[in-house]
Amino acid sequence: MNIFTVSFFGHRIIPEFREAEDRVEALVHALLLEKEYVEFLVGRDGDFDQIVSSAVKRQKRIVRDDNSSLIWILPYPTAELRNNMENFEAYYDEIEICGSAASSHPKGAFQIRNRQMVKRSDLVVFYVDHTGGGAYQTMQYAKKADAKIMNLLEDPDITFNTKSKVDLTALAQAFPLQEGVTIGGDLEADLRLKCRLSSIKKQDLGRIRLGGKLK
Repeated sequence: MNIFTVSFFGHRIIPEFREAEDRVEALVHALLLEKEYVEFLVGRDGDFDQIVSSAVKRQKRIVRDDNSSLIWILPYPTAELRNNMENFEAYYDEIEICGSAASSHPKGAFQIRNRQMVKRSDLVVFYVDHTGGGAYQTMQYAKKADAKIMNLLEDPDITFNTKSKVDLTALAQAFPLQEGVTIGGDLEADLRLKCRLSSIKKQDLGRIRLGGKLK
């Protein structure tokens, strides 16, 4: 199985909450469609982390819920985790404690946790619009580490390729058409999309390039 790992970092306080939410949802939607399996690595340290977790949960219900995991990465065990373990285990697919961060001084544990998440990721997603703070420090580290990064505040390009095969005979049996109309055989699709993230969010179809073939 090809596992694509994505980590997310953003400011603790997000003034334009809905704007951030829309951008994250569009990205998560595209990843669930394109990738065989996605690991979404998140924290729980402010507005952006909650935006990401909620978006992943929603999109799993909308797109599909069998090809991804929402994983909460902590720098060390906390009282909040111990006191609410049952609720957190029901919300997240997995909960991990970063070993190297847990064994370090608490003051530096968050940055150690963040750097380990960056090293583990195929894509590192940021929502950063000012210097200073942990998210900005992590973004600077990711750039120096030559990680593949995306800052959602810069309206990045979104590309994905999806291949699928639909059994039309089985589909017609499950959802019968009107009397006298039949379909059968297989439909193979190989589609490629490229556009700006904002075009998906705004449903600006004129700026979305979609190509491929159907058999």
